[in-house]
Amino acid sequence: MQIIPVGKMLDSETDSLDYTAAARFVRFLIDARGLARFKRLFQASSERTQDSIRMAFVEVYGEDFDTLEAEFLSGAPRCTFQVDICEMDNAEPVGSSWSLTFAASCDDPDFYGSIGREGENIATQRTIFVESAGVYHLSASSPVLLARCGDCDEQFIPSLVYEGNVQLQEGPYTLEVTMTKDTVVTLEILRQTDP
Repeated sequence: MQIIPVGKMLDSETDSLDYTAAARFVRFLIDARGLARFKRLFQASSERTQDSIRMAFVEVYGEDFDTLEAEFLSGAPRCTFQVDICEMDNAEPVGSSWSLTFAASCDDPDFYGSIGREGENIATQRTIFVESAGVYHLSASSPVLLARCGDCDEQFIPSLVYEGNVQLQEGPYTLEVTMTKDTVVTLEILRQTDP
C-alpha cells in the first residue's frame, strides 16, 4: 500500500482530491496527536489557501506541516477509519458454512445506490465474523467486495469476488454486494481447509 504525500492537496478543490490519501493522513493525525487537536485544526482553517492552512498546523500542533507530513510518509503502513463498513454489532458468525438469500431492491432502506446512464446500480453490506482461520470458498450471484475489518495491521484492500477460494483469518469482514437491478441474491461461504 503506497503512502501518498498530501501537501499539494491542502488547497485543492474537492474534485481533484485523493480522498483515500487524505483519509489516511487524517487518521495519522488523530492517532499520533489526538482527536482534540485535529478538531481544532479543522475549525481553524477558515481560508483555503496553502499559507493559511500551513499556519493553522503550526498554531494547533506547534510543528510545521512538512515535519508532520514527513513523519506520516516515513511511518508504518497507513490506513483509514472504517466508518462506512464493519458494523460489529450486527456481525453474523461464519463457522464451517454460512449462506444468505435475500431480495435486493432500491426501495429497501438497507440498500444504497444510484441510477445513471448505465442503469440502476445498488448495493448492501453484511458484516460477518469468521470463527477460525482457513481457506473458504465464496460464491455469489452478484459481485462481492470482501474487506477485512480492524486496525491498520489487520485491514486489507477489498477484493472483488464472484466465486473462488479465499484465505481468511479469524475475525470480522464486511461483504459489500453490488447488483444492477432488483433481483434475488445468494451468498455462500464454505470452509475448505485449515490454514
